[in-house]
Amino acid sequence: MLSRLMLIALMFIGLENSSRAETYPVTIAPGDATATIAVGDSLAFTSAVSGTVYTYLNCGIYGKPFSITPGEQSIIPFHKPGHFLGIVKDGNGNDVASVAVTVVQALITRRADQVGFLRVADFHVLPDATQVTFQANDPNLLDVTEIGTTGDLAHLEIRAKARGDLRIQAVIQSPAGPRVIGEAPVDEFTIDTPSLREALIDASTGIGTTKLVMHPLVPNAIVTFSMFAHTSTFAGGSKTFTVSSNIFTKVFDPIAKETDGVYVFDIEMPAEEDRYCFTVDFSQANSPPVPIGSSGGINGSGCKVTVDPIVMCSASGGKDLVVTVTDNATTGGTKHVITIVGSAGVPKEAAFNENKKTTSTSMIDCNIKGDVLKLRVTPGTTGKIYDVQIEQTIFSQRITVVDIVFSKKEVRPGIPAKWHAKVTATVTPAGVTAFFTSSDPRATVLPASGTGSVDLTVGGVTLSGGNKDTRLQGRCVSASGDICIVMPVTVVEPTDYQETPTATDSSPALAADRPTVVEWKNDITITVKDQFTTVLQDNWDGLVIEENVRNAGWSPFLTPLAAGVVTDPVRAEADYHNAAVAASVVAGTTQAGSKVTPSMDPQLLRADVDGGVTKPLGPVNDRVNTFNGPASSYTTTNSH
Repeated sequence: MLSRLMLIALMFIGLENSSRAETYPVTIAPGDATATIAVGDSLAFTSAVSGTVYTYLNCGIYGKPFSITPGEQSIIPFHKPGHFLGIVKDGNGNDVASVAVTVVQALITRRADQVGFLRVADFHVLPDATQVTFQANDPNLLDVTEIGTTGDLAHLEIRAKARGDLRIQAVIQSPAGPRVIGEAPVDEFTIDTPSLREALIDASTGIGTTKLVMHPLVPNAIVTFSMFAHTSTFAGGSKTFTVSSNIFTKVFDPIAKETDGVYVFDIEMPAEEDRYCFTVDFSQANSPPVPIGSSGGINGSGCKVTVDPIVMCSASGGKDLVVTVTDNATTGGTKHVITIVGSAGVPKEAAFNENKKTTSTSMIDCNIKGDVLKLRVTPGTTGKIYDVQIEQTIFSQRITVVDIVFSKKEVRPGIPAKWHAKVTATVTPAGVTAFFTSSDPRATVLPASGTGSVDLTVGGVTLSGGNKDTRLQGRCVSASGDICIVMPVTVVEPTDYQETPTATDSSPALAADRPTVVEWKNDITITVKDQFTTVLQDNWDGLVIEENVRNAGWSPFLTPLAAGVVTDPVRAEADYHNAAVAASVVAGTTQAGSKVTPSMDPQLLRADVDGGVTKPLGPVNDRVNTFNGPASSYTTTNSH
């Protein structure tokens, strides 16, 4: 039976590039019939003869003979490439009819090609390459030229002429005429690099950064850079290096609606050199790699530029960033904008004053040697270090904004070393040195410089002639650099104090022949002020307060107290003295103008004053104070 011809076909999974399966009618009649079809196609056979069918595949016997009769029909699919032959013999062994079927499979795969690049590509065709012709889906976009065959290999020249929908097509002459049995897309791409014209070089380092852009990004491409002329090199002195396009940075192009690949690389140019020449070659990652594109010779020149570093205070009026072309490009240099890298812009971070943005409107001209661009930079309020970028080249740490914050709004030191004031300066960014000075020699500050968190000691040399007549200054760059912050300083001495409460809580009777106890139930609060009636700051903690207790109208305890006379040791006539006077009293000496006599020991209290807020004081010496006079003595005791 003719249906047994199905034994000729073996099941075979078709490839992705196979076309949709077709079915063609074939009549088995006296004589020879031929048909060329694709893997997966079927033939609808109709027999017009009778006899025995012998089947062959690629000249070898294929299957067992079987009989057919006229009018018998069958549809047979072909799932394997090859040359199939069916011969019908009559009872005498004579050939009555034959059918030769060639089943073709074109193993064409996706290709990548640079627009304008002529490449040779080999495609496998089974059972042999002569069964297929190749063409472009659109000759206006793609050139496909057959240059020969070798066995099952078809050799083609391919050139992408423009961007678009490019496909290589394999064509057979089927029973119904020419038919595309497979096609493969061509991933066409273009490349671009500003180094075709120039590379912008940092004149201070001899290194410039440029980029290669692949439109669109083709994955898995092997990209080889080769420097072949002049003394310029790639990074680290290398003359050649290879990367995969898989490491390119993906950048979406919203106009073309596709993703480009961007690769950034360095060119090192010696001081005496001004040119470079290199190629970029692209290969598909086959074994061996297949060339798919080339830049050709990229001959360019260096535009050598300096960017002078600037250091300025935050919230200041800013400074000029000066950009200078020291050597112009000789191969068609261009103009470039300047960008502050890493800035969030106004109001907190640095920006150009001309447009309040981080990228300038004004441009530096690489065609002109000696071209100078001055751009005023406003610092913002944040301490930070910024790089500057021109084209792809980064000029590291060219803008430094220094921010200094003091932990206090003012300090009021005294002249004795013990009463130095303390303040903390916080300097940002980290690692940047700030400098600290006094606006007047009446005050000193140490240390003179520091980074990060700096604990400063402010001391007095001579008393201030006016309140807040001196300033603590935080500077950048140097001790004579720009002033970033000031804080009022007043050199003071204690001159006055006030006590509360001003009355005792009990008034016991006094007797001349025995000690008298005076009690009060509240702590004493002493508020100490300087010569400008300002409460002393906390740097005066530990100040010795001296009280001279007297009997009103009497010399201090030179005679016994009269009966019935109440002497309040706190409210009584008192005299405040500074530390030097207190020391002289303890030593038993007198001082001109002092109401303290060497005939008695002073009551010593310690002031506990913090930032102008007075605090209550308890009696010293474990709540017992003893005052001795030549004729009498008494003890004051806090009752609580």
